[in-house]
Amino acid sequence: MIRGGRSIPDYDATFGPIRAARLARQGKQIGDPARAAKVILDVVEMPDPPPNLLLGSDALEWMRAKLTAFSRSVDEWAPTSMSTDFPE
Repeated sequence: MIRGGRSIPDYDATFGPIRAARLARQGKQIGDPARAAKVILDVVEMPDPPPNLLLGSDALEWMRAKLTAFSRSVDEWAPTSMSTDFPE
């Protein structure tokens, strides 16, 4: 990936750490682009492809953590969610 130079210095305080983290990971990704491309080509030919497909163990781990956190939040706020229904 070729990254462009900074264009708005006002964002350096916010985006600087993100940029540094991305540069630190550059070239160290665990995913194999050739394998991902093959899977993508196979999936687009399927008669019923999945609506969402995670590629890579890192993506799978990240999504599982997000889903767990989301589920906990839904459970925690369920009483508030249900409190907006019309009374029976």
